[in-house]
Parts: sequence; C-alpha cells; structure tokens
Amino acid sequence: MFKQSAFAIISVLIASATYSQKIISEADAVSLAIKNSKNISAASLSVKQQQQLLRSAINLPNPELFLEAPTGNFYTPSITQSIEFPTVYSKQYQLQKQQIGFAEKEKNLTEAEVKYQVKQLYLLLQYADTLLRQLYVQDTAYESISKSAGRQFDAGRIDYLQKTFAETQFGEIYNQYIQVQQNVNALKAQLQFITGLQEPLNAAQFTMAAYQINGFEANYDSAALLANPSFQLSKQAEAINEKNIHLQKSERRHVGKGVRSRVYTYP
Repeated sequence: MFKQSAFAIISVLIASATYSQKIISEADAVSLAIKNSKNISAASLSVKQQQQLLRSAINLPNPELFLEAPTGNFYTPSITQSIEFPTVYSKQYQLQKQQIGFAEKEKNLTEAEVKYQVKQLYLLLQYADTLLRQLYVQDTAYESISKSAGRQFDAGRIDYLQKTFAETQFGEIYNQYIQVQQNVNALKAQLQFITGLQEPLNAAQFTMAAYQINGFEANYDSAALLANPSFQLSKQAEAINEKNIHLQKSERRHVGKGVRSRVYTYP
C-alpha cells in the first residue's frame, strides 16, 4: 500500500516538475538529429560535388594555340586539340560513377551513425529517468525513516547505533539520487543539442514493449549484413579501386595512340 501511494505521489510531483518540458519520441529525436546534423549536411554536399564532377569525366582538354613559321617568311597560327582514346573516357566516366556511389554510401553511413547515437542517448535517458523515479521514492521513504529514528532516539526508544544506521542509509540513497539527477540533466542537454531543439525536452517513459528482441538470429542475418552501411562502403571502395586499375591500364595501353587534330589558319 505504501509503495503504491509513493508511486502515485512521485508521478504527480514529476508531472508537475516536467510540465514545461517537451516530451519527444525516439522517432522524432532521430528525425530532428538527421535534419540538423552538420556531418550529414557535409556528406550531402560531397555527393553533389561528385555528381557535378561526372560531367568533367569526359571533357576534352583545352585546345592549344601555336604560332609557327614553316618557311621562315611568315607566322602561321595553328590550334592543337588532344583527344584520348575513347575507352579512356569511358573508364573515367565509370570511375566517377563509382566515386558518386562512394559518397552516397558515406552519407548513408553518417546517417546510420547519427541514428545509433541518438537511439543510444535516448535509451540511456529513459533508463536514467526511470531510475530517478525509483530513487525518489526510496529517498522519500528513507528520509521519513531517518527523521523517525531521530525522534525515537530523542525519546529514548532506540540507541545511537540504530539512529546512525538509519541516517547512513538515507545518506547513501540521497547521494545516489543526486548523482542520477545530474546524469539525467546531462543526458537531456546532450539530446537537446543533437536534435537542435531550443526548448527543454524529456524522453517518453520507458516501456519494455518498445524494446523487444526479435530473435538472436537477426544479428547474423546475411541480408542485414549486406544492408549494413559500413559493409556497403567497404564494397564500394573495392569497386572504386577496381575501376581505377582499369583506367590506369587503359591509359597505359593507349599511350601515344591519342588523336591530335591540328587546324591551320592562314593569313
């Protein structure tokens, strides 16, 4: 009965204390963090940069203007345009496409890291907040016991050792409560910073139903492994190295075989 009454009291007190705080769900916290993440914004800019470089993969070098005097009597202007073998441009284009894919997978990995960080922080806040509620109940109970022990000692009903024991227990619970309260405040500040919210916030109350494990085998699912951003980034790096090797081989194979066109303009 006492425990139920204590929980009812603590619920009312905490509700009134957090009335001005915004209760945010885990999904909303993740969404806001992704939206306001500078690392994700930088990754998005990197993708756009690589996409813009795709057009330059098949661009011809600037023509060169020469003034020559074949007969020694007058100068003849000429324009020289260097053109690589067609397969070289094809390899350059394919390599740049892989660079775009690498930038996109880097962005996906950054998003996954932000999601993981927010979810971990959110769960820690939920746990700390739940622990704080329990410690508040214990702190209130032990405070009452300590005060009662003090009155009983003054009345001569208990000895000094019993009074000291009650005060020590209350002091330990109170110190734990203060430490957890500081931890809760720090976690709230971190979550507020990473989500970009200006107003004070709090996590929704912890429920076990939201964190049911869907089987041990899920951690070793091959499909889950292939979808892992770190694995995809590693495979994309391998593809880039392969395309780069093909490009270098193509360039070496066709060294000196490029087409050079010259246009003369006579005065």
